[in-house]
Amino acid sequence: FEYLKKLTPDDIRQFARAFFAGVKLQVLVQGNLEPETARQVMRTVMQNFNGSSIADPKSIEMRAKQIPVGDHYLRIRNFRETDVNTVTTNFYQAGPVTPELNACLELLISLLEEPLFDILRTKEQLGYDVSTSLRDNYGILGFSITVHSQENKFNYNHIDQRIELFNRHFIDILRNMSGEDFGLVKMSLMHRKLVVDTELKNEASRNWGEITTEEYIFNRNKLELERIQQLTKEDVSALYEQLVLNSTSRRKLCVQVVGNPEKPTTDSPPAISGDGGEVRHDFQPIYLPHDEAVVGELGPRRYIENIEQFSSTLMLYPVTKIDFGKQE
Repeated sequence: FEYLKKLTPDDIRQFARAFFAGVKLQVLVQGNLEPETARQVMRTVMQNFNGSSIADPKSIEMRAKQIPVGDHYLRIRNFRETDVNTVTTNFYQAGPVTPELNACLELLISLLEEPLFDILRTKEQLGYDVSTSLRDNYGILGFSITVHSQENKFNYNHIDQRIELFNRHFIDILRNMSGEDFGLVKMSLMHRKLVVDTELKNEASRNWGEITTEEYIFNRNKLELERIQQLTKEDVSALYEQLVLNSTSRRKLCVQVVGNPEKPTTDSPPAISGDGGEVRHDFQPIYLPHDEAVVGELGPRRYIENIEQFSSTLMLYPVTKIDFGKQE
């Protein structure tokens, strides 16, 4: 926002001229087109393209960072001063992708979805949206639980506590689940992998995803299905305990954008009018105060008070791609 305010038309023109000074092009042509016609189209494009290759290909490599073992909390105030909405995302990092880890996480998410929604949304009514999802950050896997709540109904600390209470409850659900019920969830996930693309745009989107990630595994669903088929309930339980319940291996990042339970006071930061309420115009994060004495269920918490500083201390993973040729 601050940079946008300072941009001039000359800045945009200069950027446009320099943009193609070093680029990497990847192209997908899909549909009712002869291969030679597609190649001719690209030759025409390249003839009119005045760009050059990237001098240092490593400069555009996308890499993720490792969350340290333990519980890490980033809590900042909602930019909208009169907005009561709070968003909580608890992320549990697993590590570099493998076919087996990816399959196990997919099955875990399938098993989590129904009880998570039933308990936190339907029964406890913590928020208007409760969800879980697999996270793939440049080849580093994990999963997250997200709750959209209202601060004037449930405090952000309470939301995090209820998520963690659910985590301890879910392992019992998983252990006590019958083989038949586990098999039904597993079979449902496998069936989703067998669904064929019914429209060209769906097939193109799937193939383009393989290109943008530079993994080029165009039969991914078939390979993933084979790994899912081999999974047992014990595999999923062991992974869940490792990621969520074991204090020596759990890597948790709790990110909370916290709404305001009351109207802003007279000494609130300056604001400008905008859709959905007043908005602070400086867009500098306000980190919420915390109690140093607070200890989480699995040990002490670390509170992030400067995002850039925290990020600078983290280990950077190497470039990571999935390899279906390797067996664990």
